[in-house]
Amino acid sequence: MQAYTEDFKKRFLNLLSYEFKTFDVQLVLSILDPNLTTKTEDQDEEVEDVKFSPQELERHINLYDLKRLEAYSANVSDYHLITDLVPTVSKLFFLKLISRQIKLSYAQAAILIGMGLQHKYIETVSTELKLPVSQALALFNKAIRKFTQYFKKMYEMDIEKGMKKAEKKVIDLVGLTRYLIA
Repeated sequence: MQAYTEDFKKRFLNLLSYEFKTFDVQLVLSILDPNLTTKTEDQDEEVEDVKFSPQELERHINLYDLKRLEAYSANVSDYHLITDLVPTVSKLFFLKLISRQIKLSYAQAAILIGMGLQHKYIETVSTELKLPVSQALALFNKAIRKFTQYFKKMYEMDIEKGMKKAEKKVIDLVGLTRYLIA
């Protein structure tokens, strides 16, 4: 049953920008049943239990993409700069590849569905949610900030692992050199 459910969700997500584009975001949200929280403030959780490696993450979100997400999160750029990344981020979240680490509010998840999966304009999504556009954009920015922090942590952990491996090799080489000299 689990495999059937996962297959359904994957296919449903892919069809949201086609046949199911007219569905209300609240209906879609109830079908997908994502990992939500009632809190809307940022949560500082450790990155663990990842289903894919930083190398696989880079196939979806590369370092240049991460810089664009950071620029938007810091309110340095407009959301149009990351419009092409929103579907990818949304799929990663709703396929539960990263949702154990990131919890979104109901409204944030609905905005991600509307903008990222159904390719609706923010004005349309905010109307469906009965929110002012400015509030919807603020919630969207908070959600993107959570994803950006998560992706950044993943890349930092990968770099740290690489540095530890390199350090171990240097220590091994120093030990070998000492052994050969003695």
